[in-house]
Amino acid sequence: MLDLKSQGLSGFISPHIGNLSFLREMYLYSNNFTHEIPLEIGRLRRLQVLHLANISFTGHIPTNISNCFNLTYLSFGFNKLVGEIPSQLGFLSKLQTIDFDQNNVEEERSHIGKLSATVNNLVGSIPTSLGQLKKLTFFSLGGNMLSGSMPPSIFNLSAIVSFSIYYKTKFKEIFP
Repeated sequence: MLDLKSQGLSGFISPHIGNLSFLREMYLYSNNFTHEIPLEIGRLRRLQVLHLANISFTGHIPTNISNCFNLTYLSFGFNKLVGEIPSQLGFLSKLQTIDFDQNNVEEERSHIGKLSATVNNLVGSIPTSLGQLKKLTFFSLGGNMLSGSMPPSIFNLSAIVSFSIYYKTKFKEIFP
């Protein structure tokens, strides 16, 4: 485990982080790292927990994070990430929680148990394909610029425990 949360660290994360091949948990949240998430994190195949929230990372989410096929928890919340959430994250079959809150990412496509993508400038309607996430228990897309009707497929998600689409989300009609 690498636990350096809330240590006031700054600068960038060295690409040599990818040499920690036996690492299972990485907690670097609440520091002042800048730059992009190093691509070399994708070499950590044993990694189960990756908590990189509240750091000020910029750039895109590396697609090779999908090489960390043992991930169960992934958090990039409260950074300055942009672009799309890589569809490759859908290959992380063990992933249970994914958090992209407070970034500027464009869409969510992963097969997960917890979907949290609040305050991300998501636009348009909620994709019907999210109704395929049968293990989804937590659904939060508030603080985006969503519009349109709620897809009927969402109502088939019987495992949902928490559902939130608050704040700035503009729905013409919640129930079709």
